[in-house]
Amino acid sequence: MKTVLTVDDSRVARTAIAHALSTWGCRVLEARDGREGVAVARLTRPDLIILDVLMPVLDGRQALAILRRDPGCRHIPVVMLTAITGESLVDECSHLGISGYLVKPVATEALLDVVGRVLGSAMHVPLALAARGPARPAQLG
Repeated sequence: MKTVLTVDDSRVARTAIAHALSTWGCRVLEARDGREGVAVARLTRPDLIILDVLMPVLDGRQALAILRRDPGCRHIPVVMLTAITGESLVDECSHLGISGYLVKPVATEALLDVVGRVLGSAMHVPLALAARGPARPAQLG
């Protein structure tokens, strides 16, 4: 089972991401800001971090920079999740070493596609859900 840490100051976004990923068999950890996210990452060494950019205390760019300097965490893939669009932000985060970038609101399918690609395995719909028919896009955060 893969472990994903989601770091976002929005409880709604964290809950939606946790629900989507746990449905597909991931263990999901949550943090409310960058400082808490760095602490949880150092303690648990997740397989992936989904990191919001704009947060109080320590924002996503600052948290990413700290993680990339930490020998125990620098290898952890990070996907940025934010409502901000723009090439300069994507470039800035790319230079810090991100594995993906999602803009809120993001459909569940897009989230699962990026997470599956980063983790190196396809995220498949569990049989119980497949029996219900095609999934409808759900908006996160």
